[in-house]
Formats: sequence, C-alpha cells, structure tokens
Amino acid sequence: VASANSDIPKPNIDIRSMIWSGKNLAETFTASATYRNHVLRFDHLRMNIMGGAGEGSVVIDHRRDDWRMAAMIRFNDAELNRLHELLTGLPVIARITRGRLKGNVSLVFEAPDAILLSGQFQSIDTGVIKLSPRLYESVREHIKDPLLPYEKLTMNISRNKEGVIEGVINLYPSNAGNIWDLARGKSVVPGVVTVKFPLLPFVSELAVP
Repeated sequence: VASANSDIPKPNIDIRSMIWSGKNLAETFTASATYRNHVLRFDHLRMNIMGGAGEGSVVIDHRRDDWRMAAMIRFNDAELNRLHELLTGLPVIARITRGRLKGNVSLVFEAPDAILLSGQFQSIDTGVIKLSPRLYESVREHIKDPLLPYEKLTMNISRNKEGVIEGVINLYPSNAGNIWDLARGKSVVPGVVTVKFPLLPFVSELAVP
C-alpha cells in the first residue's frame, strides 16, 4: 500500500473555494495537473462539494478546433438539500429537504454544444422530498401530500428514447413495517414514486458564467 501511494503525484493545484456564476461550487479543491500536447489533465482530483466528498478526474483536449472535455466525478455523503444551491432551477420540480447520497457522474462535452451526461446516485439514509406546486398538481390524484418521506432514493441520468438527457428519480416511500407503526400513524404507501425531468436546462445553468 505504501508503495502504491508513493506513485501518486503530489497535488500542484490547491484552491480554497470555487465560485461559478455566483454559486459556491466546491471547496478545498486539490488536483495533480499536467499539460502535454495540448491536453490538460486534472488527476487525483479531490474536493468538498454539497457538504460531502468528491473525487475523480478531468481531461480537456484542444488539439482540434472542436475541443473536447471529459469528466468523471464520484460523490459520497453529499447533502441533497443543498442541490438547489448548485442548480437554482431545481425547485421548479422539487426540493429535497433532507437526505444524503453517493454516486458518480460522467460528462463529455464537444464544442460547440454536444453534451453527453450520465450518472447513477443512491441515498445513504432516509430523507424527505417536497414536490413543487406545479409537479404536485399533476400527480395529486395519486399522491395526497407533496411531502414524500422515503426509505430509499435512486437517480439515474441518461438519454431517453427521444435522445433527451433525462433525470429519473425513484422514491421508495416509507412503509409501515408493523402494527406499532400503524398505531403511530405511519401510513402504508405501496409502489415506487417516479419523477422524470429533462436535464439540459440544468446543465445550461452551469454553462452560463
């Protein structure tokens, strides 16, 4: 283990705070950066983001006019209730009031506007999500309360059949496990609640400096 760790280059970039479009994107950002043959790499990237930890790598290739970028980031113990700080338009759909998650996201961008985004996330504890008035109005026949406690939350990012980059959130509601839960007023909610939304508008938020 000591030999493997000694092969990792020391970080040559150390940024205390990263601000993007007036938003606090990350803190204590460190990475080992190299630049060769018009390719800029950030390896062994580490940062504190959304109250949790992130690590990964970024490669920016501008050997051609249509430059390309690829990034892979892994998250752990991130605070879901801070997601709207990064994507200010998210409350139009929902606001997660409590919960933490882990997962990974990959982004490939080719100038001027080709974007491929994918990722998988899952909660690491129970939480609560609040549907926006607009979204709740469309599903109120099936859901009696916009506040949805959940035992588990998963989120997948991928292209749908129409080629649109889409986020799909699956909420596994808190179910009454026994008669004592029922006596305390905990309701039994069968099935899984699924929320789908296009992600391109939120990616555009991050793209505006």
